[in-house]
Amino acid sequence: MSGTNVWTRSRERMRRFPELFAQCSGEAAAYGKCVTATTTGRQELRKDLCGQEGSEVDHSAQHISAGHIVHSAGHIVK
Repeated sequence: MSGTNVWTRSRERMRRFPELFAQCSGEAAAYGKCVTATTTGRQELRKDLCGQEGSEVDHSAQHISAGHIVHSAGHIVK
C-alpha cells in the first residue's frame, strides 16, 4: 500500500467536505438558532442547552461521512 494513495484519498474527502456538509444545513441552522436564543445578553452557553440540536448535526454529519445522503426532511438514503 502506497502512502501517496492515503493522502490522495484524504485530500479528496477534504475537498468534498463543504459540499457534503451543506447537506446538514437545516440541522446546523437549528443548532445556530438555539445557541443564539440561549446566549442572549451575558448568558454563557452551557454544554446541554442545545444538546438535541447538536446531536442532530452530529447524526447528519456521521451519515454523510459514511456515504449516505441526508435530505432536509431528515430521511436518510444510501
